[in-house]
Amino acid sequence: PHSHLLHRSSDMGGENQAPSGPTKKRLTAGYLYEINTHYPDREWFGLFDSLVRFGTCVGLYYYAVATHPISFCRHVYTWNATWFGTLYGLISLVSVLHYPLLVMVWAAWKRLKPFLIKNKEADWMMAGPGRVFFISPEGRIATLLWDSYLEISQMLGVFLMCRKSGQMDLAIEHSVYDRLTDKDFWRAVMYDSGMRIPKELARLDDGKLTVHADCQLEGNDIVAKVTDSYLGIGDKFLTHGVDFSTQESFMKIASEEKGWAGKNVLLIEWMRPLPSLGVHSLDIVTIATDNGPKVLSVLYWGECTGASSHTARGGYCIDVESETIIAPAKFYSPFFASQKGALTGTKLPGVKDAVRQALDGHAAAIKKQPWLRMIGWDCMFTKKPGEVVFFEGNFAASRIHRRITFSPKHAAKFVQEYSWPFA
Repeated sequence: PHSHLLHRSSDMGGENQAPSGPTKKRLTAGYLYEINTHYPDREWFGLFDSLVRFGTCVGLYYYAVATHPISFCRHVYTWNATWFGTLYGLISLVSVLHYPLLVMVWAAWKRLKPFLIKNKEADWMMAGPGRVFFISPEGRIATLLWDSYLEISQMLGVFLMCRKSGQMDLAIEHSVYDRLTDKDFWRAVMYDSGMRIPKELARLDDGKLTVHADCQLEGNDIVAKVTDSYLGIGDKFLTHGVDFSTQESFMKIASEEKGWAGKNVLLIEWMRPLPSLGVHSLDIVTIATDNGPKVLSVLYWGECTGASSHTARGGYCIDVESETIIAPAKFYSPFFASQKGALTGTKLPGVKDAVRQALDGHAAAIKKQPWLRMIGWDCMFTKKPGEVVFFEGNFAASRIHRRITFSPKHAAKFVQEYSWPFA
């Protein structure tokens, strides 16, 4: 179904022009962008910070109950039934007025469960190299509040952002599993929008290798990505002549990779980053507004220890207008709270163009799936200065909630823009 993507090379792509018109010319989401780019300085992930974040969620939760009693109660049930099963969904619905307390009990149970039950279930937050974004803070009370915050804030974020789409059930489903929006979907969106993407060399469909015409694995370093995976789970970076040399040696690797069994796996060219930056990525979050898609925030993940930015040891806020790293993103997760911020002040020419491309991509994606009201884009600077290559888009359910529930001020502004009676 995506045969037009097979020969999409990294050195191809149309020029992206800035939108025209007085309101569409602005790239950013105004005040929402400002408060999600310039963060106050405080002691991150201590008891006070954890209380503020969870308290913001509690306040936003009861606001939703009061202003959208029917649709939000349905959302609470559907969300929990989808994530945790029908029984928990029913318990959540019956306990809707005390739901934040139920969330705290559930979070405490998840911490105790591994000690009481031998058969441990994998936690999706901790399952891959992206676990650094979800590591808990120190201290039992702070950890309980942080875990509770993660459980409730994502549900609130999806309700607030996707309510207007009329497709809430699809939004909830895709917060769990990318049935419609797998990596093939995003590559098609990016291709059609003129965004630069790595070339697809081959595919592995349920163990069957198909090498595309005029392509070969021999002589190419490749990145393997499971089409419906996330957080780098199942990714492999393979160097030709080191990890494999022929199709047969690659298939030996594939046969031993348990995470690929029964899956569709993309084999794409391994593009290298701008040497001065090393392995890194730009994390661009775009949101739907009344004036079209706008950028909410741009983060830089760098100082990596591996081939993927999921191994980042530094996260930073980027000012789009000046294309400059302005501060370390210590607020994002406990893992980054103590970073030194050595890259602060670094200029990143090309950020604006990357944002314009992401906004074009969002405009195309939301036409296909109207519930895609917030999207996270992952891209990187190539060896050609100022040029970016996009790897994928993601339904930003697990990104937007941190922006909405960071503080009462953030939540209030999002409510003003996206909730009754303001919007």
